[in-house]
Amino acid sequence: MKRFVGCIAGIALLIGAAFSPAEAASPWVLYDNFNSGKIDPNLWTVGGASATVTVQNGQVKFVHKAGSSGSTNLRFKNPELIKGVKVTMKVMAHTGDFRARIGADLGKPNATTFVFSQAGIFPSSERLYSWLDVEDVNYKTVSVILNSYFKWPIPILSKAYTVSMDFTKLPVVVSSVSGQGTLSFKLPMKLTPMDGIPEGPYVTIGTKSSSGQGTGVVLFDNVYVKH
Repeated sequence: MKRFVGCIAGIALLIGAAFSPAEAASPWVLYDNFNSGKIDPNLWTVGGASATVTVQNGQVKFVHKAGSSGSTNLRFKNPELIKGVKVTMKVMAHTGDFRARIGADLGKPNATTFVFSQAGIFPSSERLYSWLDVEDVNYKTVSVILNSYFKWPIPILSKAYTVSMDFTKLPVVVSSVSGQGTLSFKLPMKLTPMDGIPEGPYVTIGTKSSSGQGTGVVLFDNVYVKH
């Protein structure tokens, strides 16, 4: 775990962040296990056009296409009620900068920007990661708060990892990966609700390729939430 601890300590010194070893005690509640065989419109909205999204064998399957930058997500209905997400991810194929992730808009440090948090799998780097940044109303990164990763390299292809992101006790954000450990990070700013940010807030699971050249296939299953 030395790589993990060293990376986090360096970032903490850089931005004056603080850490806590304890995860919030609120219970995880099953949200969807996809055993219905379909994407339930009462639970989800599909957003983005960079991937096809289907349900197969009790899992939701994202097939991320080449030539399409950006992300495709399953967006939680009533995201303001979601304070944590846990999901099992399994990457079946990948190229380029494709990644699978949980994402959440956490709130605004000022009137024109908001903090976005994500945790997931970056297959080409053989790592699982946690990321926090400040974004503008066009969803462009203004500054990076946290860019960290769990112990690496690790086997990715066809291996299931349960990834969680807990923001029940903001400004603390807790990211965990089964068999890899837990990272608890305290944001160095106060946040207000997402009022005035177009289309926000989002809480999602999904895929992304920033370059538009990454492709991949990932299965998501057993989504739990905290309220």
